[in-house]
Amino acid sequence: MDADSGAVLYARSADERMPPSSMGKMMTTHVVFEMLKRGEVKLSDTVRVTADTWRAWNNRGSTMFLEVDEEVAIEDLLHGIVTLSGNDACVALAEGLMGTEAAFVARMNETARRLGMKNSRFANTTGWPDPNEYVTPRDLAILARSTINDFPDLYKRFYATPDYTRRLSSGKTIYQPNRNPILGLVRGADGLKTGHTEAAGYGFTGSAAQDGERLIMVVNGLTSEAERRAESGSFLNWGFRAFERRTLVKAGQTVEQAPVWLGAQETVPLVATRAVTTMVPRGSAQAAQAGLQGADPGTGQGRADRRHARTGPAGRRGAARAGQGRGRCRQGRPVRPHRRRLHVTVPLSVARGRFITLEGGEGRQVDPGAPAGRRAQGAGPHGAADPGAGRHAGAEAIRALLVSGDADRWDGWAEALLLNAARADHVRRVIEPALARGDWVVCDRFVDSTLVYQGLARGLGTERLVQLHDWAVGLWPDRTLVLTMDSQAALTRARGVAPAEQRFESEGADFHARLALGFAQLADAFPERCRIVRAEGDRIPSPHACWRRCDLHRRA
Repeated sequence: MDADSGAVLYARSADERMPPSSMGKMMTTHVVFEMLKRGEVKLSDTVRVTADTWRAWNNRGSTMFLEVDEEVAIEDLLHGIVTLSGNDACVALAEGLMGTEAAFVARMNETARRLGMKNSRFANTTGWPDPNEYVTPRDLAILARSTINDFPDLYKRFYATPDYTRRLSSGKTIYQPNRNPILGLVRGADGLKTGHTEAAGYGFTGSAAQDGERLIMVVNGLTSEAERRAESGSFLNWGFRAFERRTLVKAGQTVEQAPVWLGAQETVPLVATRAVTTMVPRGSAQAAQAGLQGADPGTGQGRADRRHARTGPAGRRGAARAGQGRGRCRQGRPVRPHRRRLHVTVPLSVARGRFITLEGGEGRQVDPGAPAGRRAQGAGPHGAADPGAGRHAGAEAIRALLVSGDADRWDGWAEALLLNAARADHVRRVIEPALARGDWVVCDRFVDSTLVYQGLARGLGTERLVQLHDWAVGLWPDRTLVLTMDSQAALTRARGVAPAEQRFESEGADFHARLALGFAQLADAFPERCRIVRAEGDRIPSPHACWRRCDLHRRA
């Protein structure tokens, strides 16, 4: 969603009801933000933690470790909700402000109706599973947009906080980081809220601002924290690269001359008070168009403007109004300027492509552009080789440093840093633009090679390498085909590749045995995206066999 206009840029199952999990705490926070803005309460006001609240929520789910009879400032409780996802903080704050949690929930539902959250109902302040509580992804995006736009200072103050340290009455301090998975990983990321339940899986409502544009995203039903982090970062980065803002009407521009009924002037100008802009697919050849709808001043009846009728979801900034010159009717009474609504026709037909990587087996993998791939998927794959071999000068120059020279030219960390630098350049210049066009990209080796080669085979571990990839690259594959073969067969293949690539491939049998084990562990660690393709000896399976293991379809 475009945070400025509310235009929905991509949606799938947007109106499907689901448990809110802890993402429901965004509404708890929104209500308190509204009370602060209206002057009903102050951040320095305190509430007392009752014994009943402590007994009900002490160490039950996420917590900020409140204590019985403690007087806690509203500011601290908001950090406990937003940064720590504390259930105890939600209930204590609701009871402190409204007397009971039920009274606070009633205000939450009233706010939801006012915001236009048509398919949401809240039953508690925490998002704790309740059969009478539900939201939709669209409604969560609406809620996030209102929070960001209506309370910009409070949003920045609380949602972008990276961590929170709380001191207990015993003197002990408890440090907890913000649970937002993309803070510090996606450029401009600053909110909003994660959620997880057994029924709904892992979810996240997030937002980021880049180069003056802000997007909001909602995902849910993911299988792990790692998948949530990867999908959220990839989805937001795709949104910024796939869409661009275009100006349809400049501020002060006359949009149309409106006829005046029985006036001294036949028409008055309708002028845009602000620039009217919208988000469109980047590089779209089909132009976005703007037109007016409103009441015919001669009849008072509403009619669609003849130039452009209203179409589907559209984003706009600004509005059109009657010009400064007001016509006068024959009886001398002023003609009331009439308002007409500007509607925007936007080409939003864009579907993100699929990203498939080929790992394991050593040496060149299945031909990414094989005709079998085209027939199997119904769309021609865009071939690529990590970290950008032959695709772009920047990535290629870094790659030349990596693959040439002796095997011990670089240590594992130097290799990882160089690989991520080349990979980031390759992704931004080649892979992401192709995905934004709806192309399928098949890449021979990607991040998993670094996790196995440098992380497992060279002993660096994978945790920091995953963080490095999230920060530098941010794109994870939709599907990874892991080719498994006997380590001796892999060594035979490795020694048969081109001399230019022999620095990585010329290691001994022990190293290749660690690689084989590493790729097997990789497939076990990421079952939601990895598929095993088994080789016979040192023979690579056919392209048909590999594509059958992808089991992917084009995105709707």
